[in-house]
Amino acid sequence: MVKYMVADKGTVYVKTEAQNEAAQREVGEVIKEFDELGKLIDKTNTAIYEISSVFPFRLFPDKIIIDGNKVTVVRKSLFFKRVFPIMYEDLITVKLNRSFLFAAIEFEIKRISKKPRPISYLRPKEATLAKKYIMGLVEAKSAKIDLSKLSTQQIREKLEEIGKADEEVETLF
Repeated sequence: MVKYMVADKGTVYVKTEAQNEAAQREVGEVIKEFDELGKLIDKTNTAIYEISSVFPFRLFPDKIIIDGNKVTVVRKSLFFKRVFPIMYEDLITVKLNRSFLFAAIEFEIKRISKKPRPISYLRPKEATLAKKYIMGLVEAKSAKIDLSKLSTQQIREKLEEIGKADEEVETLF
């Protein structure tokens, strides 16, 4: 079907069904991309796990926030706060140093010459769990596994299962 449209100065525009279908496809693609962006926002805004250093030993406690796309290290000081996001694709490994009272987590990152200082004065059990989650998410990202359809609790359970291989080594204390 051909539709004719007349402009103000006598110009006739022909609009065919093919043009209408192409416009509808474009709108459908825009809606699909908008939905994908919404899923990304939901995945980024949902923290899987969060730990912070112990207060009396760190006057301004540092924090590690683990979400579906990245690990965010937040360093606080008296007058400022530094936020250091680390994408899972850029993470080489996570090192965990434990003692009886505290633990420290250190990150090795690709393409960054100056890595962030270790986050210290963490509770050992929380730090061990954080390492399991981070390394599980690194493995899931490298295997291209989509975690967006799982709930936060389901993600935690699966990541703990992935991290059980290191459990024997980490039960030193």
